[in-house]
Amino acid sequence: MSPPPAESSEERNLAHTQNWLRLSGLTATTLPIDFRDIRTGEHVPDPAQTVLTLPAERSEKHKKEQLEAIEARWSDAKAQADGVTGQPASTADLDDLLDRNPKLFADLRRLPVNAVAFYRPFHLEPFDRWGIYIYVEHLMSYATQVRFVAPFLAGVSKEVLLHLVLFDVFHHEFYHHLAECAATTMEIFADAIGAPIPSYVNYRIAVGAGKFADHAHNPLEEALANAYAYHGLGFISRVKTGYLDALVGSYQKNLTAQWLQEGPGYRHAASYLSGAQIPGNGQLLAMMLQRKRHPALDQVAQSVMPSGYAAFVPKPDIPTYLVGTPKQVQDFHAMVPAPNETYCHLFWPFDTKPIEVHLKNRHKEREDAKKAAKAAKAHRR
Repeated sequence: MSPPPAESSEERNLAHTQNWLRLSGLTATTLPIDFRDIRTGEHVPDPAQTVLTLPAERSEKHKKEQLEAIEARWSDAKAQADGVTGQPASTADLDDLLDRNPKLFADLRRLPVNAVAFYRPFHLEPFDRWGIYIYVEHLMSYATQVRFVAPFLAGVSKEVLLHLVLFDVFHHEFYHHLAECAATTMEIFADAIGAPIPSYVNYRIAVGAGKFADHAHNPLEEALANAYAYHGLGFISRVKTGYLDALVGSYQKNLTAQWLQEGPGYRHAASYLSGAQIPGNGQLLAMMLQRKRHPALDQVAQSVMPSGYAAFVPKPDIPTYLVGTPKQVQDFHAMVPAPNETYCHLFWPFDTKPIEVHLKNRHKEREDAKKAAKAAKAHRR
């Protein structure tokens, strides 16, 4: 383990909450759940315990001048060495990018999230080891093996893939933090009014014991976590004519097909897109309370929690560990030089100016063609 950076005020506040949880008998050292591999169904050790024994380095935030230096280095020396500047995509590929065509990622076989990362709840002791754990060896192996058909600039396909997958995986795990924060808020309110406390640990045990197996999308929290990551990508891909935005949009659209190949819960994420996540989150709150669905919980889910605004610790400050040997972490940094900024807001060190010019010109050509066709149609009338 690398030495932890200075704690944020949110982390200090959470430490006080953790102490209250422990004194209230609401914490645990492990979750007595039968963990199984999502692909093989075979029993696997509790990851909450396993990560405590593995070498890991906490991801740190960069200052503005550090990010500018990374961008300069990647657009200069690294670009020349690795051929990053390359040739722009063909006209046909530009059209696919502008349309955010998911076929650009048709050969992508997404690695299941739980094979790449794990969220260790802050309800588990030791308290200073909570957070998100990302297995860099698995992530690097995935990037090496996957065959990419997207029109990347020459030499950067592996790096581009790692940036996209890291953002996707982190947001899936961050949703689990949001869910735990929602459950903890209910624990605090219940104790404040002297009501029976709906324990987060008991909820997790109930999920593992199959108490909610009658729900069509069980485990629901995994479906909602996939959907949350999808929506996170949506915020990145709003500008249609940018290379990054269009590429992310294509990747995002492809996820819905990839989900169908995943395990229970994960594969049902498409049921919680385009506003459907609100009743889904309302149902999750009912499960945490271990009560029947209450229609008013949808209002809470829409306006209060779980949401990014209700996170006890924001994305840049949530403890996130790169799990692997020093050499593996070093190799990972060589391809993703600013992990914190990448998984938070998809920091992009690549110099894509050449293809941006071609995309902008192609977009103008298409818009001009539409206007000309419209004018011709009006003239024929």
